[in-house]
Amino acid sequence: MASESGVLPVSAAVHLTESGVLLGHNPLVVGGGADAAHCAQVLLRAGATSVAVVSPVGVNAPMPAGTHSYVGWSIDRIEGTARVASVVLARGSARERVLTDAVVLAAGRVPARAS
Repeated sequence: MASESGVLPVSAAVHLTESGVLLGHNPLVVGGGADAAHCAQVLLRAGATSVAVVSPVGVNAPMPAGTHSYVGWSIDRIEGTARVASVVLARGSARERVLTDAVVLAAGRVPARAS
């Protein structure tokens, strides 16, 4: 189950957080658009200490205070066993490990079914 591992799509993350579930104290949101900004705000209001925002192509929505943006970076790998423990980011040959306890996918959303 995705929520047990700590990797969730943005719609589930927002729904769970607004229902009273704290997904993590230091979550990481992938994406730079309105969904990512809204999710970061919801996570911070729910009690997250900080939110990292990773966007390979840039941030096109204002991010709330309490976020740290990694613009131009992408996820190389997610580390952990039963839960997410960290994410290794990549930009060219550079690598950076970010400690996180949840990953929210808010980029490149595609509808599950078309009408």
